[in-house]
Amino acid sequence: MKNSVKTFRTEAHKALEGLVKEGKLEALTDENGERTYRKKRPTIIICTVVSHDFVKTNIVEFANQLVNFSDRLNGTSGPTALAIKYAMTTGELLEIKNDSKYVKYFADHHLAGAEYAKAWTNKGHEIVKGTSVSVMAWPIGFDVSTAPADVPPGAEARFRLKAKKIKDAGNYSVGDGVILGIEAVVTPFDPAAGKPDLVVTISGGGHPLIEYTKSNYAGINIYKDSADGKGFVFYVTCIDPSCTDLSPLPAKDVSATWIYKASYVYKNKEVGVMSKEVPISVRGLVAIPTP
Repeated sequence: MKNSVKTFRTEAHKALEGLVKEGKLEALTDENGERTYRKKRPTIIICTVVSHDFVKTNIVEFANQLVNFSDRLNGTSGPTALAIKYAMTTGELLEIKNDSKYVKYFADHHLAGAEYAKAWTNKGHEIVKGTSVSVMAWPIGFDVSTAPADVPPGAEARFRLKAKKIKDAGNYSVGDGVILGIEAVVTPFDPAAGKPDLVVTISGGGHPLIEYTKSNYAGINIYKDSADGKGFVFYVTCIDPSCTDLSPLPAKDVSATWIYKASYVYKNKEVGVMSKEVPISVRGLVAIPTP
C-alpha cells in the first residue's frame, strides 16, 4: 500500500512538473523545500504608446509647414519631381498653393490684433477720461487689400488628405515625407541647443505679456531694457509659459519702448542661446501722483 502511494505521488509530481515545463502551471517552493503548484497567471505587458502627429499645432509653424509643402510640390515652371512621382493633380497643387498663401497671411498678421485692440482701448480712455491737450490719432486697421484669395475653411483637413494620398502610394519613401514635412521628426532634447522664441503683446492694464514655448525646460530668464539708459538687466525667471511684466508704466499719456530677451533655464542653470530682442511700446494710462 505504501509503495502504491509513493508511486502515485511520484507520478503526480512528474505530471505536475511536466505542466510547469509546458508553461501551464507555475511552481512555488517554500522555505522547507515543499513545492506547490498553481495555474500560471497571464503576463500583463504595460507599455506607453506615444503618437507623434506630423501636423504642427502652432499657427506660425503650421503656416510654414504648408508653405514648405507647397514649395516642394509647386515648381516655378510647373509640378516638381515629387509632385509627378505622387501623381498630384493640377487642382490639388493649386489648392495646396492657395491654402499655404492664405494661412501664411493670417499667421503673419494675427499677432498684431492685440496691439490694434489695445489702441482702441487707449483711444476710448482718452475720449472719456483724458486730460491731455494732444489728441491721439484714430487706430488704423489692417490693410487687407492685398490679402490672398479666400479659401474654404478646413486647411488642415485638406493638408492631411493630401499627405495621406502621398503616404499611401506604393512608391512612397519616408525620406520624401521628411522633405515634404509630412513625417513627424522627433529630435532628441538637447538643452544646450534651445533658443526661446518670445511673443510679446499688451495685456489688460497696458502691461506687456511675454509668452514662449516651455518644452522640457524649467523656464526662462528674462532680461529687459526699460529705456532708462541702463541697457539690459535681469528682470525675472519665468517658470510658466507666459508672464506679465507688472513694472510701473510710464506717466499718463507718455510712451516708451521696452525691449525683452531671454534664455532657457534647465536644472537651475541658464542654457542654450539667447533669444532675439523683442521690443514693444507701452503707454501710461493712469496719472502717476507726484510726491
